[in-house]
Amino acid sequence: MTLIKLGLFGLSTLGSFQLLRIICNDKINIYFLPSLTIALQVTVLFFAGILNLLPEISIVLYTWGIVGILASFLKSKGFNFIKSYFNDGYILLLLTMIIMGISVRGKLFAHYDNFSHWAIVVRHMLEVNHYPNFESSLIMFQEYPLGSATYIYYFAKMISSSESVQMLAQIYMILAALLPLFSLVQKRSIKIDIIFLTVINFVFVYNITVGNLLVDTLLSVVGICAFLFARKQCWNNAEKKYFWFLSCYLVQIIQIKNSGIFFVVMIIINGYKYFFEKERRLNNILTAMFPFVSLVIWQKHCKYVFSSAVTPKHAMTVENYQSVFGNKSVEDIRTICKGMLKLSTTFKDVWVLLIIVVLLGMFVFFFAKECLSDYKKLLILSISLFVCYQLGMLGMYLFSMPGGEATSLAGSVRYLKTVLIAIFLLYMAFSVRMISLETLKQKDSLFSTIAVIVSIFVLAYVSQGSIQFAPKTVNNSEERLWIENNKELYSIPMHESYCMLIPSSDSGYAYYLLKYIFQSNDVSSKIVESIDDLSDISSKYILVYDKDNEIINTWINDTYPEQFGNDVIIQ
Repeated sequence: MTLIKLGLFGLSTLGSFQLLRIICNDKINIYFLPSLTIALQVTVLFFAGILNLLPEISIVLYTWGIVGILASFLKSKGFNFIKSYFNDGYILLLLTMIIMGISVRGKLFAHYDNFSHWAIVVRHMLEVNHYPNFESSLIMFQEYPLGSATYIYYFAKMISSSESVQMLAQIYMILAALLPLFSLVQKRSIKIDIIFLTVINFVFVYNITVGNLLVDTLLSVVGICAFLFARKQCWNNAEKKYFWFLSCYLVQIIQIKNSGIFFVVMIIINGYKYFFEKERRLNNILTAMFPFVSLVIWQKHCKYVFSSAVTPKHAMTVENYQSVFGNKSVEDIRTICKGMLKLSTTFKDVWVLLIIVVLLGMFVFFFAKECLSDYKKLLILSISLFVCYQLGMLGMYLFSMPGGEATSLAGSVRYLKTVLIAIFLLYMAFSVRMISLETLKQKDSLFSTIAVIVSIFVLAYVSQGSIQFAPKTVNNSEERLWIENNKELYSIPMHESYCMLIPSSDSGYAYYLLKYIFQSNDVSSKIVESIDDLSDISSKYILVYDKDNEIINTWINDTYPEQFGNDVIIQ
């Protein structure tokens, strides 16, 4: 049944592509259709969420796509329109979706941050059919934007709420944002196909693997996709609607994550002269303002529906910034600044990427001088993006992230890799365009293709210490499976009180895992080092994960002898 629903969703999505082509009189580059459709849907669903109309508008969007299929069928008197999608880009997109769909089938979320926010938000939205509000006690990060969660909700609502389908939704969003690389190709070539597949694998393994809903990689690829759309469809196109399409991309970016504002500003600055052209100045200024308006609307919405939205963790409010910064000592500030400077200048991935950029520049200088001007502009753009993003990270640690998390630069490598992926994709786009040039000699094109592919694997190897392949990175958590199995075995109900006895290596993972699985705030996890650690447990269900702990075993034998040997103790 899920496969049938997936197929119908695919038809609806294809119908949405066709409606866009009709609206644009077939002038829009076909490789932007998937990502633009998602951007438009996220924008519409964002306002639907604000108005508490998520399920209704989801059905409208789905039906709209089916109407698009019927309209295309009638217009072409058959399904001949599908032939336009029989090209390398869409075939590789479909094949990758099939492969990744098989790899995530039956899999469960494993990463810590799924259970602290991303997956728990999607699960909550699927259960209640609206954005979180004051009744959503499980949502800790109340002001985190819900751009990715909104699309995953739509995807899963129409197909299945299973975690593997949610993973597939995120995979599709990323692939759709990578597909526009083909818009830069001047002539078809197997070399470009190989580069595209290599880029896909790199993106899926470098920072966030495919079995998670974390948004760092998604932010990078959508940001660069929007940049390519602006360059390809807006800067040299007089039609106003393309700027509104771009604006929807920018809304999606800023609603994926707060730091998306850096990508939005980069795109607007890059095309400032086009936004202020006299004959369409008002229209284009409005489109540039739209993403920032959406951010303000989101913040106002949070203040309205959450009583504590002014001061929750990472809230973008003056009150929160003053509180967090005021609690930091001079030594804390010095530690954070030194740590960020060291990370930005000594992180090995930065230097490997820099070497790749320099080598690419040398190749351009000697063999593709017609691209030298674009390379110089790209160099300035990438350096500016890197510096601004690092300054943004510094600001986050100083003003938004509290206490020990800030001084230890929690998550800093993941955040740094976000901007590195973006810069990497900028140079991949440049390389794809250069390699497909008619004027580039065949041997130079082949050499540059090999060099690009090798550089991708080198960067991945240096970063991770091994060469990984995306379909093999989706692994279930042993701890998660243990809880799920015992939940079924002991018929443990939802929304009760739970305590999990864990080994010292757990590092708080179990706490958020329990919250997610049982949808309860009355959870705790304990590392037991003495009998006193067990004296204050009042939870109804005690999950004994640390089975080799003699202190725990002795306590169970003395206190619950009839349940000795069980994985779950019921008080």
